[in-house]
Amino acid sequence: MSLLDNAVLKIEVLGNEQPSSQSLHVAFGIDAFFAFPMGIAMTSFIANHQQKHITFHIFTDSLFADDILRLKKLSEQYNILINIYYIDVSIFKNLKT
Repeated sequence: MSLLDNAVLKIEVLGNEQPSSQSLHVAFGIDAFFAFPMGIAMTSFIANHQQKHITFHIFTDSLFADDILRLKKLSEQYNILINIYYIDVSIFKNLKT
């Protein structure tokens, strides 16, 4: 059994877009306080890759409800897929920094 086997507690999917073999996948590892700057980076990425299918993957321990609503609007406006992976951060507590 790997340390990461139970790391993902929940996955929330925003958007209806189905990823294809041509999708661009972009991942972010953030905490709730970095959601706004991440949203700016996501919007910039979308603006610069308008002809591509985009799937964002967000790894976090939590997000504020307002930020989830903003991400949902972003997914609907640009027809993109956003996967939010809620992580059990306690598995990282003994890692050296």
